[in-house]
Formats: sequence, structure tokens, C-alpha cells
Amino acid sequence: MVSLFTKKSNLLNDNIDDWFHVYKKFSDLEPCAVKVMDVNGVHIAMEHIDLSNCVNIIDYLTNYDTHVNKVTSEYFRLISNIFLFQDNYPFIYFDLHKENIMVNINTGHITLLDPDSFFFYNPSTFYAPGKDKDIDSMRYFEVRLKFQNFTAEIFNSYFTNSKNWSKHRNLVEERNIA
Repeated sequence: MVSLFTKKSNLLNDNIDDWFHVYKKFSDLEPCAVKVMDVNGVHIAMEHIDLSNCVNIIDYLTNYDTHVNKVTSEYFRLISNIFLFQDNYPFIYFDLHKENIMVNINTGHITLLDPDSFFFYNPSTFYAPGKDKDIDSMRYFEVRLKFQNFTAEIFNSYFTNSKNWSKHRNLVEERNIA
């Protein structure tokens, strides 16, 4: 039996039924995306994620030494799938930050939370710089900055964790001895 969590939607989209249809397609493609079971009016029913054994991705990469390569790989697959999905749907994640990507400390599995931060955009204006008052153009720059800054934070967390470096150093030393 699936345990559900219901939250009031913050959707930036006018048509929740279209959003639900496209989000389900994305979550079928991306295993890290929280599953949405139903939408009605202003509420989203999604699978319940037990966060008792989870920390945000930055804390995980900074403080844990198991599964770090898996976590980093899952993050980049997630980001890749968000962008690849746009080949078929003008739909993007708007709220990328550490509290929206949780890591299970036992398995290293990541979960993308806050599904209502995906929104539809107008492809003819979303990538058009210089349209100061156009909301899609402003969202594009905000989304781009969030993805750039957060990905830099992922790299910094991964590469500054001394536990990761000592593990890699030991592997290099073992190869040099053999």
C-alpha cells in the first residue's frame, strides 16, 4: 500500500491536469522524481517519502563517504533528464536547491522533492535574452543561475570532502604498488 502525502499546490501553471499528465511522463523517465498519484484543484497527492534516514545532497556529499559516486552520478542523470525532457515538452524544474534533493544515507538513492516546482514555459520566449518584462525570459535566467550555482555547489561538496579524497588516494596508491 502506498502512503500518500498531500500538499497545497504552488503551481505556476494554469492547467493542473496538463501539468499532472506531463509530470507523470517525466517521473516515468526519471526514477529520482517523487511520484505524484493524483491532483485535484489545488492539492497534489504524492508518494510519502520517509525522510528519517535522509539528508540534503550537499550535507551528504560533504559529510558521508559511502555512495558518494552513486549520489553524484544520480544528480547528473537527474539534471540531464530534466534537460532532455525539454526536447518533447516545454517543462522545467524551477526550484533547484539542496533541500529539494534528499539522499537516503543507507542506500545513496536521491529523491527530487517539490514536484510543483516544474512549470510549462513558452519556448519562443524562454530562451530569448533581453526581453526585460517577459516572465519566461526572466524565469530562464533565474533557472539557469540556479542550475549553474547548485551544480558548482555539488562539485565543491564532492571535491572538498576529505573522506572522498582519502579513498581515491588509497586506490591510486594500491594501483601504484601493484
